[in-house]
Amino acid sequence: MYKDTLRKKKDDSFIVKNYESNLKLSYDSIRKDYDIILTSIIPTQKNLIKTYLWLNTFILGICFFFAKEKLITSFGLFALSVTLLLCVISIGLLLFALYHNKDKQFIYFDPKTIANIKHDKWSYAQGLVNLIKDTKKAFDFNSDIVKFRSFFIRWGGASLFLAFLFFAFATAHISYNYFSTTYGKEVKNMADDKPPVESDGNDTTKMFLSTNNQVRVNTESLNERVEIRKSGGISITASEKPKPSSDTNATDKKDKK
Repeated sequence: MYKDTLRKKKDDSFIVKNYESNLKLSYDSIRKDYDIILTSIIPTQKNLIKTYLWLNTFILGICFFFAKEKLITSFGLFALSVTLLLCVISIGLLLFALYHNKDKQFIYFDPKTIANIKHDKWSYAQGLVNLIKDTKKAFDFNSDIVKFRSFFIRWGGASLFLAFLFFAFATAHISYNYFSTTYGKEVKNMADDKPPVESDGNDTTKMFLSTNNQVRVNTESLNERVEIRKSGGISITASEKPKPSSDTNATDKKDKK
């Protein structure tokens, strides 16, 4: 009888220890998940939201700068308008995700619950059960925050991505239009500012042609007078002789010297 009672107590003690060990494993597992959400996932989401907000602000600033340009075309203005709209949508979604439902829940083990635990062999196991319930409650609450924010971060990031695409198209179009217009004006101004080329009076080609024409005219006149003399017997007087050109006179004077 005594042996049976002792064996039963040992069996009960073994069962209690096994149950407590399993409860500890469950609590450690859920506590690790709770710590990961509280110390890693939620701060990462906040940093990601802040980064997206900074990128949206940067794109908005450049869009307003481009809107002031006088050379902007209708396509560039349309692309900038779509970019501004998408950035505003992204900012709204991200701010809503950041400030709505932002309070986190921590583990709170009520002392009244501890006092109400019966003092028997199951007391420690019951304490672990209550602690697991409170940890699971806080874990579920924070998990809902993560799911809520991830939904709006996903759509806010998609809106930001589309805004960046339209911003890239607008930037490329405006830059091409600006540089092509500026380069065209510079080339036109350079062509207008170039002075016309005027020939000077000492053009060697013109002087050579003028001398040849004069010599040819004198030669033709001399031939005509010779033919008249042969046909009509008219003599050529000194006054009727062709006058040599200035170049010929200059050459004769040099030879006499």
